[in-house]
Amino acid sequence: MSHKQSLNVDTQTEFVAFDVETTGLWPMTHRIVELAAIRFDDSGREIARFHSLLNPRRPISRGALHVHGISDAMVAHAPDANAVLPEFIDFLGNPRHTLLMAHHATFDAGFVGCELARRGLSIPTHPIVDTLELAQTCLKGPRSFSLPSLAEDLGLDPIDTHRALGDCGRVKALWDLFGKTAGDRLKKYFLIDHAAFRIPPPEGWDDVQDAIDHRRFIRIVYQWGQELKTAFDATPIGFLRKGGYLYLETILQFDQKERTFRLDRIKERLVIEGRRG
Repeated sequence: MSHKQSLNVDTQTEFVAFDVETTGLWPMTHRIVELAAIRFDDSGREIARFHSLLNPRRPISRGALHVHGISDAMVAHAPDANAVLPEFIDFLGNPRHTLLMAHHATFDAGFVGCELARRGLSIPTHPIVDTLELAQTCLKGPRSFSLPSLAEDLGLDPIDTHRALGDCGRVKALWDLFGKTAGDRLKKYFLIDHAAFRIPPPEGWDDVQDAIDHRRFIRIVYQWGQELKTAFDATPIGFLRKGGYLYLETILQFDQKERTFRLDRIKERLVIEGRRG
């Protein structure tokens, strides 16, 4: 969920481009494994950098490893979020004079917000601009607006794609190119605690919630169309509400990828006894 207000930037504002890499896609259930930021002024001059790997105290999913290349071994001796987050918040500075930015900002803001809330830390009030929205505002024509694609199209530094500090540099470069011309077309967002939007198990789904609580697998039969049904073994994670539908969030057993299933299309389900690893 996003909170939007008009953006006001002046020459006294300083900027922080930030990025996270994570164990998976869902901030309510996954964790940050890398956090980075670059602070710069209105002229684009870099002031300071922040970077740390984080030990998530849980395995990194195969899908996430394929994206960023950060392995369990790489974070095994890294500090955890309890140590890193206070330093990161100090790096952000005064919310009244600092504008944050990220690409697909709700993803990064959601993870930072959830990590802070999980540890009982106050969520800062820094405004955030989304450079994905910035690029969509300033660039016309059919194109991909992913950060790697924009970096290639615009000649931005291609080093360390999908690593947090490299992506911070590309986010900063997008702002340097388009930030001053976007003006009042930009919006600002805020750090989000997605856990605040977690829904309890819908009526009749207590068996799946019990599987979540006791770390059990489930087997579901899913209706894709009028004729096609497929069976999956999965680890249930939680219930979500998106676009008027209720979903079950899972990690599939055969490929360890995250997948959500609409509840009204789950035709059969069976909790498999025995704890998962």
